[in-house]
Amino acid sequence: MKIVTLITRLIRGGAQRIALETAAELTRRGHEAPLWCGPETGPEGSLREEAEARGVRVRLFPHLRRAVDPVHDLRAFLELRRALRKERPDWLHTHSSKAGILGREAGVAAGVPGLAHTVHGWGFTPQSPPLIRALFVALERREAARCARGADRRLVFVARSDREEGVRLGILPAGAGIVIPPGIDLEPYRDAAALAGARARRRADCGWDEGHLVGGFLGRLSPQKDPATLLETAALLADELPRLRWLVVGDGPLAPVLRARVAADARLGQRISFRGLQAEASPWLAAMDFLLLPSLWEGTPLTVMEAMAAGTPLVASDLPGVRELLAPASDPLGLLAAPGDAASFAASVRTLIGEPAQARRRAGSARLRALEGFGRERMLERIVALYEAPPQSTNQL
Repeated sequence: MKIVTLITRLIRGGAQRIALETAAELTRRGHEAPLWCGPETGPEGSLREEAEARGVRVRLFPHLRRAVDPVHDLRAFLELRRALRKERPDWLHTHSSKAGILGREAGVAAGVPGLAHTVHGWGFTPQSPPLIRALFVALERREAARCARGADRRLVFVARSDREEGVRLGILPAGAGIVIPPGIDLEPYRDAAALAGARARRRADCGWDEGHLVGGFLGRLSPQKDPATLLETAALLADELPRLRWLVVGDGPLAPVLRARVAADARLGQRISFRGLQAEASPWLAAMDFLLLPSLWEGTPLTVMEAMAAGTPLVASDLPGVRELLAPASDPLGLLAAPGDAASFAASVRTLIGEPAQARRRAGSARLRALEGFGRERMLERIVALYEAPPQSTNQL
């Protein structure tokens, strides 16, 4: 088959990673599976080189941009429709809100027989202005119908909570769509001895030893991830925990502001190490005594899955997609804090530090759950089945 994967930006992020892994797996299986995207990258880094190295053909659409812009959006729609009519794929699978809206419209206009979309969290957030939120809900309701009609239509969610929110808002009817949780490459996390060695080396690189307590952040330095709350948390804990240090791994548009703030605060200047983009997450997660994820909104964050696989204790924002990972039963696998509330995060860090045996037990249980259930092979098998299985079988969770 010819299966086009479309996403707005091919930056280093969770949705982009899933799109790339899917296109690479389809290519490996002998399908023609190009990956289409807009031109925007940024300090978060790009996955284009990796995609091409893995045999995935990448095509850029100059007017496919993240920001809402009627002129660019119309031109992107026309470009996509023209390309789809020429390429005549069997399937178009879109990821992210902008590519999902424009792509599904172009797919229907071009007569693409198979249409799928994956929701990696909705394009509106609790912080969105009411009019913007209403507009996106209306658009998502229209586009969800594109994936509900006909024998070859699919609507996929990475988090059960996003599916439930879509039903609550009337975007899709109850029972529509399927949930396919993300998967990660577990191989870097299976060897506990290798992780221990990486821990020692990374801490030594920073001038720290086992006498230091190391908290960490791993991800894009963007408004969604709210790294400013991490700095506020660090400032609140600085005086009472003098041996506490912080690793900040990643890059993004907020990096210059964050670095300047740390440089201007004597309490933080010697305690926070910015490490920029890193090819591998596992050595840095191993170096941390806990990971702090202060995101304001999430779908199903791969960073949490990776920290669980590394056996790194977690303090994360109390968000539906995070709760699905960390609180699957009565005994949570990590600590949750109120999004945007540094005092809440600081209190959770104090609890984690004050109960080291409990933290180790939770982290051990989280690691076991991750190594048993978070492999990307399971995710890829279910995604590939979307294109191959009878339609009725894909309506089941």
